[in-house]
Amino acid sequence: MAADVKDQNNFRLVIKDRTSGLNFLVDTGADISVVPPSSAERCKPKSLLNLLAANGTKINTYGTRNLSLNIGLRRIFPWSFIIADVSRPILGADFLTHYGIIIDLKSKSLKDQQTTLTSTGKISTDNTPSITVLKLSLNFNDLIREYNDIFDDVERSPIKVQTHNVTHVIQAKCPPVGAKARRLAPDKLIAAKQEFQNLIHKGICSPSTSCWASPLVMAKKSDGSWRPCGDYRALNAQTIPDKFPISGKDNVVRDALSRIESISTYPLTYEDIARSQQDDEELDLLLKQSTSLTLQKLQVSNTDVMLYCDISTQVIRPYIPNTHRYQVFRNPHDLAHPGVRAKVRLMCSRFV
Repeated sequence: MAADVKDQNNFRLVIKDRTSGLNFLVDTGADISVVPPSSAERCKPKSLLNLLAANGTKINTYGTRNLSLNIGLRRIFPWSFIIADVSRPILGADFLTHYGIIIDLKSKSLKDQQTTLTSTGKISTDNTPSITVLKLSLNFNDLIREYNDIFDDVERSPIKVQTHNVTHVIQAKCPPVGAKARRLAPDKLIAAKQEFQNLIHKGICSPSTSCWASPLVMAKKSDGSWRPCGDYRALNAQTIPDKFPISGKDNVVRDALSRIESISTYPLTYEDIARSQQDDEELDLLLKQSTSLTLQKLQVSNTDVMLYCDISTQVIRPYIPNTHRYQVFRNPHDLAHPGVRAKVRLMCSRFV
């Protein structure tokens, strides 16, 4: 994705965020809202999204930053800003359109259509770049603008609420399971608050007063940031699994997957095992030493093949050379996909 940046000498409104202390340039010509990177964010790997200036200079981006703005309109405005190599923060058309904010340059203020409140800023006349997501010269720009909800960035835009009549019921064995809130370190607490504010902003979750509560666990990502996770072990222990959510005749997916047309296995014959036994050093060592195994050459039923087998137990177990053990292990494993430990126990009970 590229962006076109054009220098302009216009009167523009600057508004201050009382939470972070940042002075945001309010620019209706900017399709996206951006903030400059901090020294720590600049050290992170660059994002795949690149902005392009009018002279061809590439503007690097470094992911997104979730902020909750307090611009004096008596409500908080959570938003996910793109971190870009710009000189100052910019409130673009995406932010203004979503929250219904109107710019009034004559009174040097912003007006909130929801609350009809205004917030006064100051006018800036310096040369400030205007950022657009697409070059205006592209023929399909109007088409993409018309269907902007399809091409919009999911990470920054609220998710549209889909109406449906589907309800999901979870059956439990006991009264609601609750857990006390666990205290978090300051950096984890800030990351958790920002993430949940972002989820609420996107419409993924909402505040709840339910009796059910699970502990919050913060897991560290590979880039050093934090990911909120839930510890649902106590909840899962008290819920009844829904093993058959769809009746058999209506479960088209299960019916399609149960039709086995072919089975792929690793071909292995008794003759291959017999030939490998003749040159196997481990087998020669077991035959010479005294072990708990009783190895004896036996004829395979309905064949002329002779194999060394262990007859020390009630089950006759053929000796499998090292060259074929992987094949013997994978053949039944690919059919049923049991756990490794269960498969090892099964192999040891049938083969040596």
